[in-house]
Amino acid sequence: MNRQVERWLVSLILGVMVLANLAAQNSPTPYFWDDPQYLVRQGARFPVAVDNGKTAAAFWQERRQTDGWPQSFLSLTVKNAGDSTWTTRRNILGPFTLVGTEAQIYSVVLTQSGRFWVAVLGEEGQVILYRSDDGAATFQEDQRLTGTGNLLVPKLFLGPGDEPLLMVNQADAFQANGPTFRW
Repeated sequence: MNRQVERWLVSLILGVMVLANLAAQNSPTPYFWDDPQYLVRQGARFPVAVDNGKTAAAFWQERRQTDGWPQSFLSLTVKNAGDSTWTTRRNILGPFTLVGTEAQIYSVVLTQSGRFWVAVLGEEGQVILYRSDDGAATFQEDQRLTGTGNLLVPKLFLGPGDEPLLMVNQADAFQANGPTFRW
């Protein structure tokens, strides 16, 4: 085969590949959208969603101005498989006093068995760990951890056996004594 025919075949093959790629990119993607539902119309700050395949929940912070420092509460809405509507529970945890600029103060995880764990930055130097065994209808304080220094937003993860793993950053972690927790 001469060189001109080889170049022509290579160009033809490359052109077909480019056209096939463009056609694949422009084909309709099978996305399915449902009609949106508003869970909260206003006042929801720092939303967090969790699910375990059977239960889905969305948590958020709400802030109330008081005579003293502003108060923050945690609210949620939850839906179990088979439910037709969401169940909303306003101000289920709190009040928590925030000093300064409003920031996210909590973290949430949901286990495969349906237990909710919520870690909240409580009073100065404290992280409060709550749990719910009844589908987020009620929460009980499980532990109160006290640290030294300025604690930042807690973060929960699920560890082995669906147990919560808590991580907390400390703003002044590089001080001589280092971070310390008691529980």
